[in-house]
Amino acid sequence: MKNTFTIALLLISSIIYAQDCDPFTASHDLIHGKLKQTVLRGEDGNFNPLYIKTGIGPDGDMDTRTYAPLVYSSNIWAGGLTPSGNFKLAAGKSNQLDWWPGPLDFNGLTNTDQCSKWNQVWTVTIEDILEAREIFLTGGPCDQMPESILNWPGRNNSNLSFLTTDQGYADFWDTGGNGNYNPCDGDFPLVGIRGCESFNFDEMIRYIPSEFSFYLMNDNGAAHNISFATSIQMEVHVYTFTFKSQVAEGVVFFKHKFINKASEDIREMKFGQWLDFDLGCSENDKLASDESQQMIYAYNGSNEEDCGENSLAEQKASVGFSYLKGPRGPFIIVEGSEGQDSLVHPPIGSGDFDTLAELRASNAMIPSNCFDTSSPPNCNPQTTTDFYNLLNTRNFDGTPALDNNGMPSPFMYTGNPADASEWSLCTDQNIAETTGIMSIGNILLQPQATNEIISAIYYTDDINTDCPDDAAIKYKDGLVQSLFDNCLYQHMAPPSPEISVLYSDTGVDIDISNIPFNYREPVLQANPSIHEDRHYNFEGIKIYQVASKNFDMTELTNPKLSALVYQGDINNDITDITNFRSDFIDADQTWPEDIKVTGANNGLVTELFLTYDFIRDQPIEQSDELYYVAISYAYNNYEDFDPMGIIDNNGNTFATGQQYQYIESNCGLKTVASVISVSGVSSPYDAGRYEYIYNNNTINIFNIEEDLYLQLLSIDGKSLEQWNAKKGDRFTSHNLSKQLTSGMYILNATTTHSGLNGSHKLVVTR
Repeated sequence: MKNTFTIALLLISSIIYAQDCDPFTASHDLIHGKLKQTVLRGEDGNFNPLYIKTGIGPDGDMDTRTYAPLVYSSNIWAGGLTPSGNFKLAAGKSNQLDWWPGPLDFNGLTNTDQCSKWNQVWTVTIEDILEAREIFLTGGPCDQMPESILNWPGRNNSNLSFLTTDQGYADFWDTGGNGNYNPCDGDFPLVGIRGCESFNFDEMIRYIPSEFSFYLMNDNGAAHNISFATSIQMEVHVYTFTFKSQVAEGVVFFKHKFINKASEDIREMKFGQWLDFDLGCSENDKLASDESQQMIYAYNGSNEEDCGENSLAEQKASVGFSYLKGPRGPFIIVEGSEGQDSLVHPPIGSGDFDTLAELRASNAMIPSNCFDTSSPPNCNPQTTTDFYNLLNTRNFDGTPALDNNGMPSPFMYTGNPADASEWSLCTDQNIAETTGIMSIGNILLQPQATNEIISAIYYTDDINTDCPDDAAIKYKDGLVQSLFDNCLYQHMAPPSPEISVLYSDTGVDIDISNIPFNYREPVLQANPSIHEDRHYNFEGIKIYQVASKNFDMTELTNPKLSALVYQGDINNDITDITNFRSDFIDADQTWPEDIKVTGANNGLVTELFLTYDFIRDQPIEQSDELYYVAISYAYNNYEDFDPMGIIDNNGNTFATGQQYQYIESNCGLKTVASVISVSGVSSPYDAGRYEYIYNNNTINIFNIEEDLYLQLLSIDGKSLEQWNAKKGDRFTSHNLSKQLTSGMYILNATTTHSGLNGSHKLVVTR
């Protein structure tokens, strides 16, 4: 009996600690303005690298963008102690992880089959959600919804057979309120944030990211060959998301949801973010931290050298990482004298607590002097204890890291790099690594405890010196925190108008439809008791000719790649529209004007005829394939912008008023190609071979004097349907809206004997 028990115990141990799951191989590039965040494994094998755009090819095509690194790799560290004092920890460095794909069951276990099926990244855009919402509201076929909506790993989604029944995974909007994800019932993916819940779609849409990714990982899929620690039995749900707006430019957000699947408490738990910064050339990178702003950041300490494809060249940048919301730990309230209550951790194993309290960043370790054998080492951790010490800003021998005065400091290099009297790597003689770890804790994790951490990574490029003043990066951090404090609320920009582009014999005919005249959006900052003008209202449209079909929309204002061929606005005496951008010269903040529109104030047209190719700088030629993009824009100026609006008791200034008078379409922008030529006098219609009426989505052709071959084409030339009409017949199509989406189409008509050919433009509405 004793032997049987021993064998069973060994078997259980091997199940818990050595599943031998394969590592992550999945990847997704989330492109956001100038940034590219690679979710999970990057091209060079490193995890979660971040890049900044440094250039683009001569046609402005997305595939020709070039990048330089900002972050070489980043990973999650987490570790604590069992009730008996043994370590439980998971970590990652560059291209190696103690984390594996997929969830854990209630007992904290997984298997290789589950790991394999979860080795993927799910990605959704706001365009996907709006399309699915429209199909649901109009009663369209559910299977026509985007695959990203149909296959989202929400609870009990029947489209994914490998989901465990009744287990919660990715967040979603639950239209029916039954707790199960069913896109056919109107459910759709989202990134849920505690304290920012909404029960109204029109409100919720303002909190939905422009694009977001989800994957799920655990630390119990195999032995920990990085930290060499016992597994925590932790399940982590990871979201990466961005917003296409002026206030969220250059910011990537993260949500990590940690679930303790262990059967015992974990005490003195730390959650950490490990980052290996790489600002173009890593040799001159320096790191710093700030406790009050929960931030760790990197900057250039000397002139940026040309290091080939990784060079930032003239573009200097600083990049920061901040915790925006920490985990909540259980505490017992202990009454003290004179009403001074205190919070203490509940007894281990009791499961008791009176309240949950949110924790802030507690440590920021920046290893240094890695080649100095005379000082306690803190670089290149090799043991479980090494990793846990770094999470607590300690050297490997357990001694605390010291500041420039020889005093223990939980945050490293906290001074302004531009101030020679403060503690930074520009004034310190230490030689630091490019890696840093910022952590939150200590926290008591009880079994099945769930915690949520929100963080962000961001950059600022208004850096004009080496060892720059920290004002710019700290200002950006403050903007990011303020955005989060408002639940990441985003103003809904006006939708772009629809355009169709057709060649004629002498130029290009652009038809403009679905102009959003009724667009109206409340301004978050406007105070109803003070400001009368509290809404963005539709103001006008812009049409650009661009250089390629797969055009990078961040280049719309690049005169080498794009040309504004039309700007029209409603006649309301609003002409110039100006935004104000923040800029820094060392520590001094300036607010240069950025004129977005010089309005003609002459009203709008619905048809535009162009004879000139502004990209090639020549008259339009029939052999050319031209590309156009249309946007709408809106205006509000609830209060004139004042950069010195408020001055506090410490002399700090805060701007007031409308910084962004102008907002423009940022959802669903697309290029429209002009590829179909409309015939002239040779048309059989012009030659009297038939009569043609198009009304209520129905084609009618009668008085046919010669056999016809009819072909229905999409605006980009794809053949959709073909018909034959005989001499003397009357041809009537079925209602086109039943199988076509709204938009512009072409009906080609060819006589089978005389060979006349002509085209009709028609608009389908649903």
